[in-house]
Amino acid sequence: MLNRISVCLLTSALLVSCNDSTNPEVVDKKTESDYIVGQTYSLKMPAFIFSNNRSDPKESAFLAPLGFSGTPTSLDAFEKQASNNRQVAGLLYTGDTLRVVKITKHRLFNVGRFIEAHALITSGPHTGTSVELSMISKGGRPASTVFVDPNYLAPANPSP
Repeated sequence: MLNRISVCLLTSALLVSCNDSTNPEVVDKKTESDYIVGQTYSLKMPAFIFSNNRSDPKESAFLAPLGFSGTPTSLDAFEKQASNNRQVAGLLYTGDTLRVVKITKHRLFNVGRFIEAHALITSGPHTGTSVELSMISKGGRPASTVFVDPNYLAPANPSP
Protein backbone atom coordinates (compact mmCIF):
# COMPACT_ATOMS: atom_id res chain seq x y z
CA MET A 1 0.00 0.00 0.00
CA LEU A 2 2.83 2.39 0.88
CA ASN A 3 4.52 1.67 -2.45
CA ARG A 4 1.28 2.44 -4.29
CA ILE A 5 0.97 5.81 -2.50
CA SER A 6 4.62 6.59 -3.26
CA VAL A 7 4.12 5.81 -6.95
CA CYS A 8 1.01 8.02 -7.06
CA LEU A 9 2.84 10.91 -5.39
CA LEU A 10 5.85 10.55 -7.70
CA THR A 11 3.62 10.42 -10.78
CA SER A 12 1.74 13.52 -9.63
CA ALA A 13 5.00 15.39 -9.06
CA LEU A 14 6.25 14.47 -12.52
CA LEU A 15 3.01 15.55 -14.19
CA VAL A 16 3.03 18.88 -12.37
CA SER A 17 6.65 19.45 -13.41
CA CYS A 18 5.59 18.97 -17.05
CA ASN A 19 3.40 22.05 -16.75
CA ASP A 20 5.45 25.13 -17.49
CA SER A 21 4.82 28.81 -17.99
CA THR A 22 7.77 30.61 -19.46
CA ASN A 23 8.96 34.18 -19.51
CA PRO A 24 7.11 36.47 -21.97
CA GLU A 25 10.40 37.56 -23.56
CA VAL A 26 10.91 34.14 -25.16
CA VAL A 27 7.85 34.47 -27.44
CA ASP A 28 9.05 34.76 -31.04
CA LYS A 29 7.37 37.83 -32.53
CA LYS A 30 7.52 36.48 -36.09
CA THR A 31 6.32 32.93 -35.60
CA GLU A 32 4.37 32.91 -32.31
CA SER A 33 2.72 36.30 -31.70
CA ASP A 34 2.62 39.80 -33.12
CA TYR A 35 0.95 41.35 -30.06
CA ILE A 36 3.17 44.04 -28.55
CA VAL A 37 3.37 44.36 -24.78
CA GLY A 38 2.45 47.95 -23.90
CA GLN A 39 0.57 48.53 -27.17
CA THR A 40 -2.98 49.85 -26.91
CA TYR A 41 -5.49 48.40 -29.35
CA SER A 42 -8.94 49.64 -30.30
CA LEU A 43 -11.84 47.26 -30.93
CA LYS A 44 -13.21 47.37 -34.48
CA MET A 45 -16.37 45.45 -33.52
CA PRO A 46 -18.12 44.54 -30.26
CA ALA A 47 -16.83 41.70 -28.11
CA PHE A 48 -17.90 40.45 -24.72
CA ILE A 49 -16.12 39.47 -21.56
CA PHE A 50 -16.68 35.74 -21.14
CA SER A 51 -16.33 34.07 -17.76
CA ASN A 52 -17.42 30.55 -16.87
CA ASN A 53 -18.89 32.01 -13.70
CA ARG A 54 -18.98 35.80 -13.50
CA SER A 55 -19.72 35.67 -9.77
CA ASP A 56 -16.30 34.06 -9.11
CA PRO A 57 -13.71 36.85 -8.71
CA LYS A 58 -10.85 34.36 -9.29
CA GLU A 59 -12.18 33.35 -12.70
CA SER A 60 -9.96 34.27 -15.64
CA ALA A 61 -11.99 36.11 -18.23
CA PHE A 62 -11.39 36.40 -21.96
CA LEU A 63 -12.80 38.50 -24.76
CA ALA A 64 -15.07 36.57 -27.08
CA PRO A 65 -16.93 37.42 -30.27
CA LEU A 66 -20.68 37.86 -30.21
CA GLY A 67 -22.16 34.44 -30.98
CA PHE A 68 -19.63 32.56 -28.85
CA SER A 69 -21.07 29.97 -26.46
CA GLY A 70 -24.60 30.31 -27.81
CA THR A 71 -24.84 34.07 -27.37
CA PRO A 72 -26.67 36.14 -30.02
CA THR A 73 -24.63 37.40 -32.95
CA SER A 74 -26.54 40.67 -33.34
CA LEU A 75 -25.64 43.49 -30.95
CA ASP A 76 -29.29 44.39 -30.25
CA ALA A 77 -30.23 40.83 -29.30
CA PHE A 78 -27.02 40.42 -27.30
CA GLU A 79 -27.71 43.55 -25.24
CA LYS A 80 -31.23 42.32 -24.44
CA GLN A 81 -30.09 38.86 -23.32
CA ALA A 82 -26.67 39.55 -21.75
CA SER A 83 -27.92 40.26 -18.24
CA ASN A 84 -29.56 36.81 -18.10
CA ASN A 85 -26.39 34.93 -19.10
CA ARG A 86 -24.11 34.05 -16.18
CA GLN A 87 -21.14 33.73 -18.55
CA VAL A 88 -21.38 37.30 -19.86
CA ALA A 89 -19.35 39.53 -17.53
CA GLY A 90 -19.52 42.62 -19.73
CA LEU A 91 -19.76 44.03 -23.23
CA LEU A 92 -17.18 46.11 -25.07
CA TYR A 93 -18.15 48.27 -28.01
CA THR A 94 -16.44 49.38 -31.19
CA GLY A 95 -13.78 51.94 -30.22
CA ASP A 96 -13.20 50.64 -26.69
CA THR A 97 -9.51 50.19 -25.97
CA LEU A 98 -7.26 47.69 -24.23
CA ARG A 99 -3.54 47.53 -23.53
CA VAL A 100 -1.53 44.32 -23.82
CA VAL A 101 0.26 43.73 -20.51
CA LYS A 102 1.89 40.33 -21.04
CA ILE A 103 2.26 37.44 -23.42
CA THR A 104 2.74 34.08 -21.77
CA LYS A 105 3.79 30.76 -23.21
CA HIS A 106 2.46 27.65 -21.48
CA ARG A 107 3.21 23.98 -21.82
CA LEU A 108 0.76 21.58 -20.22
CA PHE A 109 1.14 17.83 -20.49
CA ASN A 110 -2.54 17.28 -21.31
CA VAL A 111 -3.12 20.07 -23.86
CA GLY A 112 0.33 20.83 -25.24
CA ARG A 113 1.83 24.24 -25.90
CA PHE A 114 -0.21 27.44 -26.14
CA ILE A 115 0.32 31.18 -25.90
CA GLU A 116 -1.89 33.72 -24.18
CA ALA A 117 -1.99 37.48 -24.74
CA HIS A 118 -3.30 39.29 -21.66
CA ALA A 119 -4.66 42.82 -21.72
CA LEU A 120 -6.22 45.40 -19.45
CA ILE A 121 -9.31 47.18 -20.68
CA THR A 122 -8.47 50.90 -20.75
CA SER A 123 -11.80 52.53 -21.60
CA GLY A 124 -15.48 52.22 -20.78
CA PRO A 125 -17.20 50.77 -17.72
CA HIS A 126 -14.84 47.77 -17.58
CA THR A 127 -11.64 49.81 -17.33
CA GLY A 128 -9.05 47.87 -15.36
CA THR A 129 -10.54 44.45 -16.11
CA SER A 130 -7.97 41.87 -17.16
CA VAL A 131 -8.85 39.72 -20.17
CA GLU A 132 -7.18 37.14 -22.39
CA LEU A 133 -7.33 37.74 -26.17
CA SER A 134 -7.01 34.39 -27.97
CA MET A 135 -10.71 34.12 -28.83
CA ILE A 136 -10.65 37.40 -30.80
CA SER A 137 -7.25 36.67 -32.34
CA LYS A 138 -6.54 34.95 -35.64
CA GLY A 139 -7.74 31.36 -35.34
CA GLY A 140 -10.21 32.26 -32.60
CA ARG A 141 -9.00 29.79 -29.99
CA PRO A 142 -6.09 29.11 -27.66
CA ALA A 143 -3.21 27.81 -29.76
CA SER A 144 0.56 27.64 -30.11
CA THR A 145 0.39 31.01 -31.90
CA VAL A 146 -1.63 34.12 -31.15
CA PHE A 147 -1.72 36.87 -33.77
CA VAL A 148 -3.73 40.09 -33.92
CA ASP A 149 -6.89 39.70 -36.00
CA PRO A 150 -7.18 42.97 -37.95
CA ASN A 151 -10.94 42.40 -38.21
CA TYR A 152 -11.16 42.83 -34.40
CA LEU A 153 -8.27 45.00 -33.32
CA ALA A 154 -6.28 47.96 -34.62
CA PRO A 155 -3.43 49.77 -32.93
CA ALA A 156 -4.97 52.73 -31.07
CA ASN A 157 -1.79 54.77 -31.33
CA PRO A 158 -0.05 53.47 -34.47
CA SER A 159 3.57 54.35 -35.06
CA PRO A 160 4.16 57.00 -37.75
